[in-house]
Amino acid sequence: MNEELRQDIIHHQLYSARTCIQEVLYLKEGAFYNAAMARLYYACYHAASALLIANAFETKTHNGIRTILGKEFVQTGKISPELGRFYTKLFNKRQDGDYDNFIFFDEKDLDEFYPLAITFIETIEQLINKG
Repeated sequence: MNEELRQDIIHHQLYSARTCIQEVLYLKEGAFYNAAMARLYYACYHAASALLIANAFETKTHNGIRTILGKEFVQTGKISPELGRFYTKLFNKRQDGDYDNFIFFDEKDLDEFYPLAITFIETIEQLINKG
Protein backbone atom coordinates (compact mmCIF):
# COMPACT_ATOMS: atom_id res chain seq x y z
CA MET A 1 0.00 0.00 0.00
CA ASN A 2 1.43 3.36 -0.94
CA GLU A 3 1.56 6.27 1.50
CA GLU A 4 -1.26 8.22 -0.16
CA LEU A 5 -3.64 5.28 0.06
CA ARG A 6 -2.61 4.60 3.66
CA GLN A 7 -3.36 8.22 4.61
CA ASP A 8 -6.72 8.06 2.81
CA ILE A 9 -7.68 4.93 4.74
CA ILE A 10 -6.62 6.49 8.05
CA HIS A 11 -8.69 9.61 7.34
CA HIS A 12 -11.66 7.52 6.26
CA GLN A 13 -11.49 5.42 9.45
CA LEU A 14 -11.37 8.56 11.61
CA TYR A 15 -14.27 10.04 9.65
CA SER A 16 -16.21 6.83 10.26
CA ALA A 17 -15.41 7.02 13.98
CA ARG A 18 -16.73 10.58 14.19
CA THR A 19 -19.83 9.69 12.16
CA CYS A 20 -20.65 6.69 14.36
CA ILE A 21 -20.27 8.72 17.54
CA GLN A 22 -22.75 11.28 16.19
CA GLU A 23 -25.21 8.52 15.31
CA VAL A 24 -25.23 7.44 18.95
CA LEU A 25 -26.98 10.66 19.96
CA TYR A 26 -29.81 10.11 17.48
CA LEU A 27 -30.23 6.50 18.50
CA LYS A 28 -30.27 7.45 22.17
CA GLU A 29 -32.92 10.09 21.51
CA GLY A 30 -35.08 7.41 19.89
CA ALA A 31 -34.42 4.99 22.78
CA PHE A 32 -32.60 2.53 20.48
CA TYR A 33 -30.09 1.73 23.19
CA ASN A 34 -28.72 -1.57 21.87
CA ALA A 35 -28.12 -0.01 18.47
CA ALA A 36 -26.52 3.01 20.13
CA MET A 37 -24.16 0.77 22.11
CA ALA A 38 -23.17 -0.99 18.89
CA ARG A 39 -22.45 2.38 17.23
CA LEU A 40 -20.32 3.38 20.22
CA TYR A 41 -18.28 0.25 19.74
CA TYR A 42 -17.91 0.82 16.02
CA ALA A 43 -16.85 4.43 16.58
CA CYS A 44 -14.02 3.16 18.77
CA TYR A 45 -13.29 0.26 16.43
CA HIS A 46 -12.80 2.63 13.48
CA ALA A 47 -10.52 4.85 15.57
CA ALA A 48 -8.48 1.83 16.72
CA SER A 49 -8.26 0.62 13.11
CA ALA A 50 -6.94 4.01 12.05
CA LEU A 51 -4.28 3.87 14.78
CA LEU A 52 -3.12 0.43 13.74
CA ILE A 53 -2.95 1.41 10.07
CA ALA A 54 -1.05 4.60 10.98
CA ASN A 55 1.50 2.41 12.76
CA ALA A 56 1.75 -0.26 10.04
CA PHE A 57 -0.05 -3.01 11.95
CA GLU A 58 -2.37 -5.31 10.03
CA THR A 59 -5.21 -7.47 11.26
CA LYS A 60 -8.50 -8.62 9.80
CA THR A 61 -10.43 -9.34 12.99
CA HIS A 62 -11.96 -7.42 15.86
CA ASN A 63 -10.02 -9.59 18.33
CA GLY A 64 -6.84 -8.88 16.40
CA ILE A 65 -7.38 -5.16 16.84
CA ARG A 66 -7.96 -5.60 20.58
CA THR A 67 -4.83 -7.75 20.89
CA ILE A 68 -2.55 -5.36 19.01
CA LEU A 69 -4.04 -2.33 20.73
CA GLY A 70 -3.32 -3.92 24.10
CA LYS A 71 0.17 -5.12 23.30
CA GLU A 72 1.47 -2.17 21.31
CA PHE A 73 -0.35 0.77 22.87
CA VAL A 74 -1.71 -0.08 26.33
CA GLN A 75 1.22 -2.16 27.57
CA THR A 76 3.67 0.46 26.28
CA GLY A 77 1.83 3.29 28.05
CA LYS A 78 0.72 5.11 24.91
CA ILE A 79 -2.91 4.43 25.85
CA SER A 80 -3.98 4.23 29.48
CA PRO A 81 -4.94 0.88 30.97
CA GLU A 82 -8.34 2.42 31.77
CA LEU A 83 -9.00 3.09 28.09
CA GLY A 84 -7.73 -0.37 27.18
CA ARG A 85 -10.16 -1.96 29.64
CA PHE A 86 -12.92 0.32 28.36
CA TYR A 87 -12.39 -0.86 24.78
CA THR A 88 -12.55 -4.51 25.84
CA LYS A 89 -15.65 -3.89 27.95
CA LEU A 90 -17.31 -2.04 25.08
CA PHE A 91 -16.43 -4.88 22.70
CA ASN A 92 -18.08 -7.35 25.09
CA LYS A 93 -21.17 -5.15 25.50
CA ARG A 94 -21.58 -4.90 21.73
CA GLN A 95 -21.24 -8.67 21.42
CA ASP A 96 -23.83 -9.20 24.16
CA GLY A 97 -26.27 -6.72 22.65
CA ASP A 98 -25.95 -8.17 19.18
CA TYR A 99 -25.98 -11.87 19.98
CA ASP A 100 -27.70 -12.47 23.33
CA ASN A 101 -31.49 -12.57 23.27
CA PHE A 102 -32.22 -10.88 26.58
CA ILE A 103 -29.68 -8.07 26.78
CA PHE A 104 -31.25 -4.64 26.88
CA PHE A 105 -29.13 -1.55 27.36
CA ASP A 106 -30.59 1.66 28.70
CA GLU A 107 -29.83 5.36 28.85
CA LYS A 108 -27.68 4.86 31.95
CA ASP A 109 -25.43 2.46 30.03
CA LEU A 110 -24.93 4.99 27.26
CA ASP A 111 -24.30 7.80 29.72
CA GLU A 112 -21.53 5.67 31.24
CA PHE A 113 -19.87 4.66 27.98
CA TYR A 114 -20.33 7.72 25.75
CA PRO A 115 -17.80 10.03 27.48
CA LEU A 116 -15.21 7.26 27.56
CA ALA A 117 -15.73 6.65 23.86
CA ILE A 118 -15.12 10.34 23.17
CA THR A 119 -11.92 10.21 25.25
CA PHE A 120 -10.82 7.00 23.50
CA ILE A 121 -11.28 8.53 20.04
CA GLU A 122 -9.62 11.81 20.99
CA THR A 123 -6.66 9.94 22.48
CA ILE A 124 -6.23 7.96 19.29
CA GLU A 125 -6.50 11.07 17.11
CA GLN A 126 -3.74 12.68 19.21
CA LEU A 127 -1.52 9.63 18.82
CA ILE A 128 -2.03 9.60 15.07
CA ASN A 129 -1.36 13.33 14.77
CA LYS A 130 1.90 12.99 16.78
CA GLY A 131 3.11 10.15 14.65
